[in-house]
Amino acid sequence: MKKRIVNVLSQKRDQYTTLTSLQNEFVKHLVRLREDNKYRNESKRALIAGKKIVTEVSKVVVPHSVLFGPNAEELQVQPSTSIFKVTPEIMKKVTGLVEPEPYAAEVPLPSYNEQDVISSSKRILVLDAIKDPGNMGTLIRSAFGIGWDSCVLLGDCVDPFNFKAISSAKGASFALPIIKIRTLDEMAKIIAGSKPRTVLSFVSTPNSKIGEKNYEQLIYQGIFPQPLPPQNRWKNPPLLLLTLGNESHGVSEVNQNSKLFPSAPLTIEMKRTNPGGSINVASAGAILMQSLYRAIPE
Repeated sequence: MKKRIVNVLSQKRDQYTTLTSLQNEFVKHLVRLREDNKYRNESKRALIAGKKIVTEVSKVVVPHSVLFGPNAEELQVQPSTSIFKVTPEIMKKVTGLVEPEPYAAEVPLPSYNEQDVISSSKRILVLDAIKDPGNMGTLIRSAFGIGWDSCVLLGDCVDPFNFKAISSAKGASFALPIIKIRTLDEMAKIIAGSKPRTVLSFVSTPNSKIGEKNYEQLIYQGIFPQPLPPQNRWKNPPLLLLTLGNESHGVSEVNQNSKLFPSAPLTIEMKRTNPGGSINVASAGAILMQSLYRAIPE
């Protein structure tokens, strides 16, 4: 069925509510969604802001509520439960931004079945205890944009629906299936319970060095003992995993002992021209995902 799209600014006055008080309970609720991970997960809702993000996310889910400010322009979204016109002061309080765009929305958190996600994926980005919301959002955005199928969060990762993470992901958090699993061994059990296929596992950690070798050559020559078979030689499409470790400590010890951790792991330090420079996990992850995308057939 084709989704109906409405312009929130074309609604008649009796079709939206005007909010002017910073002490309004709904305003406080939205602030808690932004600030409190536990409250957000219990409510199964998240706060998003900005015209592009609200528009993109509204293509995937139906917002519970949409907020627009006095300077808002046309905003196309799916019909929402509630529409609110708010003051600039309320928009600042809700978003926590000094100069926010006059658009925000309260949206449902997506929910997925672990087995279904893994069974239907050919390329999975695995993140182990990523702590920075900016890195989390950028990695999710890159994974979705490059064409990876899903993302698995291991251990104590930052919440991908943290307000800053959503902003960095530019709405991709709601389009790319994201599931949480405690360890690589638990993930291995789920994989074993799905259709039989070859698993190609790659690991990148900030604690390693490869000298002067080119990282892309290492990807294709260091992991596979022989060239990949032609597309028509695969019995079943393989499952490609790329695991990225914590920004400071790399892949956790419990996951280094997993059967999904390669016996000859791909550990990479990007070649740098400036000795004092570095490449963070979000940048390295994007480079690796783009390079590895070609490792398995479509």
